[in-house]
Amino acid sequence: MVIEPLSTVPLKRPPVQRAIPVVTVTSSEIVREIQNAANADAYFVLPSQLNGAEYPDYTVIVSDIADYRFDGTGGPRGQLAAHPAVGQFLLDNASHSGRRDGIDATRDILDAMRLEGFDCFTLENGYLNIHPTRGDAHATDIAASFERHLWRLRTIAAEQVCASGLASSLNEWSDATHNINLVYASSVPVGTYNNLVGGAHALKHQQRISSLVMRGMYFGALRLALAARGVHGASLQPDASVSRTRSRPTKVFFMPIGGGVFNNSGQAIAQAMSEAIELADDLFFKHASNSSDSISTHLDVRVLAWEGKPSEAHEFQDLMKKCGKLRSE
Repeated sequence: MVIEPLSTVPLKRPPVQRAIPVVTVTSSEIVREIQNAANADAYFVLPSQLNGAEYPDYTVIVSDIADYRFDGTGGPRGQLAAHPAVGQFLLDNASHSGRRDGIDATRDILDAMRLEGFDCFTLENGYLNIHPTRGDAHATDIAASFERHLWRLRTIAAEQVCASGLASSLNEWSDATHNINLVYASSVPVGTYNNLVGGAHALKHQQRISSLVMRGMYFGALRLALAARGVHGASLQPDASVSRTRSRPTKVFFMPIGGGVFNNSGQAIAQAMSEAIELADDLFFKHASNSSDSISTHLDVRVLAWEGKPSEAHEFQDLMKKCGKLRSE
């Protein structure tokens, strides 16, 4: 398992949105893509909670991965598509009301903010509750502190996992033998679940914090994929200096996290994807000695839209094009 901060130093987002055409949009289904041998070694960003688990509500704790079969959303299906030991490990070790010291992507960032006087968040069984603010100025200060400490947000991932879980029907085992990588990512409920209090001001604040979380989650997946290729500076491990560059770019599948019942807008999700790409490009390739070395030569980023909702693929094609990230095929 990988449970590590996004960086060892503060992250500064590039100030100007720019064109980095590295993204395509795939309309498919998560189990099929994970168990497709053509996607061996790919990284999949799976919707989950901020403790790496998948709970249907902030008041409900799931303890057995078999219960994921009753949740038809992409996150649980993606976890079931891989060897079940990984998903069960996360359920056995996730932070929740009965295990406060378990896996928690937010612990370090929230502790740092408290030292600055911002005790503004509570993680409730993986769901981030955003406390009411004292007005626009207070909300701005909170968001600035959160962004300043975003580098402390932890990436929760499992690398080189066998795609030998349940097949798409969830009634039989897959015969897949290749390995894939899973990155467990979340956003923040906007105006729902444990963030119901407040009007338009609260919704704006919740979306702003959620967008920062999503940026960090997508960036974490990109960094891991680049580190696996031996890109200079992408690994947090001091001895990871040997290049392992592959001839073909590594696939990174971005599932849209935070949409649906979490109420994050498609525009906010796409913007977070775009900012994560810009951040990775700026950090790891801005000063590359080889002018042909770029994020597009190392990564093949794909937004995985659900085939059961064709409009989702069209929406993200338009949004990624507006962000300057859509690659022409």
